Amino acid sequence: MAPVPAGNEITVATYNILADVYIDPARYPRSDANALAPKNRHPKLVDRVVGFDADVICLQEVDLSMYNLLESRLAPLGHESFWHVKGPGKRDGCATFIRKPLVEVGSRVLRYGQESSKSVGHVAIISVVERSGHLFIIANTHLKWDPPGTPRDQQWGLRQARELLAEVRHRPAIDFRHNPGILNLKQNFTGNAPRIRCPHIP
Repeated sequence: MAPVPAGNEITVATYNILADVYIDPARYPRSDANALAPKNRHPKLVDRVVGFDADVICLQEVDLSMYNLLESRLAPLGHESFWHVKGPGKRDGCATFIRKPLVEVGSRVLRYGQESSKSVGHVAIISVVERSGHLFIIANTHLKWDPPGTPRDQQWGLRQARELLAEVRHRPAIDFRHNPGILNLKQNFTGNAPRIRCPHIP
């Protein structure tokens, strides 16, 4: 593979920040209760996310108050952002932050299980971003957790992953920039197309 030209690489970070509504100190016996308190936890979470210094940041379990805090810090750094809550009765969702010079040219929300009436509220934000004339499809999602030992044919997470891949693979290959909601799959990603680098987040 030919070397990727300088400046033609983008970084993507993904992180489940754990929504406050799901925090039960009994489930985290090794964590200091003070560290789990929102007033102490939120500023550190924001610093952590800003410290990723990534072109695209995909976050899960983000409630509206946390999104507003993140947006206030990341917007001045050049990030455009999108947040979408899960299904009825949920307060958290997914948030995607895209930093210039990347440009978001279209996005849509996939609600899992809508066609089969088996939705459990989980969503995916599918965004198309452009850089140097090349398009990237980025999906930010939180798949439902299944207990260990769950048979494959009963796993919600596996079912959702397949639904997401089918959504990306089989969408009509029409230019997304002129047809909002339609993913562009015609783009040629060979040669000097930008490369995505996903850093490990310990």
